[in-house]
Amino acid sequence: MIKKNRIKILQLVNGFAIGGAEGKLLELVKNINKDRFEITVCSVGQGGPLQSEFESLGIKVVVFPKKYAFDFSLIFKVARLMREEKIDIVQTTLLYADLIGALAAKLAKIPIVISWETVSHGSFDTLRTKYRHKIAYRAVMSFVRKIVAVSEETRVSIIKNRNINPGKIVTIPYGVDLTKYQDVNGSNKRKELGLSNDSPVIGVVARLEEVKGHRVFIEAVP
Repeated sequence: MIKKNRIKILQLVNGFAIGGAEGKLLELVKNINKDRFEITVCSVGQGGPLQSEFESLGIKVVVFPKKYAFDFSLIFKVARLMREEKIDIVQTTLLYADLIGALAAKLAKIPIVISWETVSHGSFDTLRTKYRHKIAYRAVMSFVRKIVAVSEETRVSIIKNRNINPGKIVTIPYGVDLTKYQDVNGSNKRKELGLSNDSPVIGVVARLEEVKGHRVFIEAVP
């Protein structure tokens, strides 16, 4: 039986596209203790393939589509949602959600805001946007209680590229669901790919963008 007076958490994310951060957020929401926490998930920008998977968990899922590159109206929409749902804690995932969520929480007077940092800051910034992103991020982080980095490299990157006080950042590494890999049979997969059992095989799974380092891998192979 679900207990009353659970802590209400709003999970704010850029969208429901298929990506590492979105996938890990889905795992977190799926496995969090529902007796202690009541979860609402809100996308500030777009729906996507993962939306139905979040909805299948029996939680409230809200999508606020954005009309512009930075839609200021979303700040007020999210703040209203926070008040209506009587949210206790806000957790944001990815830059756009960081900005909208921190400002909305300030309006809604929610004191506990956590930014879940899943990427290395600076990785996706162009020269044109890098300075602007840094200023905006630093400004809203003053409203955030803690920044949770998913790796030590991410923590260092936040300090270096965003000039954030190290005391505000804590590293909590990703958990890995090992049950996903228990039924993987290497021999069968090699046969499926037409490979012999004694040849070394290295796989890389990532989108084809420079930040993912495919070029480094290809250069290292020889």
